[in-house]
Formats: sequence, structure tokens, C-alpha cells
Amino acid sequence: MTSRQVQSEETKQKIFLATMRLLENRDADDIKITDIIKEAQVSVGSFYNHYSSKNDVFAESYQLEDKYFEEEVEPALIQDDVRERLLFFFNRYAFYNSEIASIGKLRYVLSCNCIHVERPYETGTLGVLQRVIQWGINNGQLQVDENSVHMVHFMMVSARGLIDNWYTRNKIFNLQDEMKSFVQKFIRLFCTESDSVNITPPHTQ
Repeated sequence: MTSRQVQSEETKQKIFLATMRLLENRDADDIKITDIIKEAQVSVGSFYNHYSSKNDVFAESYQLEDKYFEEEVEPALIQDDVRERLLFFFNRYAFYNSEIASIGKLRYVLSCNCIHVERPYETGTLGVLQRVIQWGINNGQLQVDENSVHMVHFMMVSARGLIDNWYTRNKIFNLQDEMKSFVQKFIRLFCTESDSVNITPPHTQ
């Protein structure tokens, strides 16, 4: 990249990180663009060069998550048993939210219930999970009355509820362990075989 492009990317990163810092102590609806500009120490013009609204900044936190799940998680979902794929997916979901995502992003997701960001079920994190569930249905390993989109919605709302409980209780329990227990309960309800699956969580960097 040229030096001008590098500077542009650095400015965009400053705006994004400033927004995440503001979200650590304030709800999304209470934050104004003027607050972001002041925190990032950039001009109004610089903000609008990169984002059309504050909601675009919020949406970028999801784009980072989607990139992680599409590029890092989905290629590793090669297990022959849908139970193992679900356990792996949600192990990574718990890891991402507890170890990678900023506190600002977590508070945004939990405080406004994602109302500012419309997320399609065909792509990103939701798309990865939908393909896992659909694969399990197609292979006769999942017995569900609903379609895969409804099941993705059910599981992700439940998982976010667990994350909310973990966060509001000051992270007093291990999120990955609790997430595994949650998924195993789901498995007993919807998988064709009721034997529990135990996998060793993947090593993290």
C-alpha cells in the first residue's frame, strides 16, 4: 500500500477502536458521532471518509467475527459426526467472545440485542453454523422439525444468553466449559444418537 493508504487504514482503525472503548462504559444508543470523533481524535471529514454512520462502525465488529469464522473455523469443520462439529463450532464461539472480542463489542451485542445490525443467515458466523446444521440434517444425524435457519436462530440466541450470564456475573465461570455443556444438552435433544461426545478443545494461540 502507498503511505496515503496506510494512513487511511490507521485512521479507520483509530475510529473503530475508539468506538469500542466508548462501548465499554456506554450503551450504543447513547454514543454520538461527535463522541467517537473526540475519542479517536479525528475530524468529522475523516469519520465520514470511512463510515456513513455510527452503525457502520458497530457492524464492523461483526465483520471481524464473520471473517474469523469463515476463514479460521469453517475449514476445520471436517469431523464426520455432527455432534463433534457443533461442539467445535461453539467451542470457537466461546473462545472468540471470551478471548478475542473486545469488551466494547460484547457490551454492544448484549445491551442492544444487535438491533442496529442486520445479519444474513447465509454468510459469516451464522452461515457457518447453518451449513453445519444443514449437513447434519442431510446426513440423518439431526432430527428437527424446523429448518436450519430456525435452528441457527435458536442456538445462537441461547448461546448469547449464556455469554450474557457469563459477562454480567463478572466472568466467574469458564465460558468454554459452560458452552460445551450447553451444546451437549442440545445434542441429547436433537441428535439421532444420545451418547455424549467428548472432544479436547483445540489449542489456542
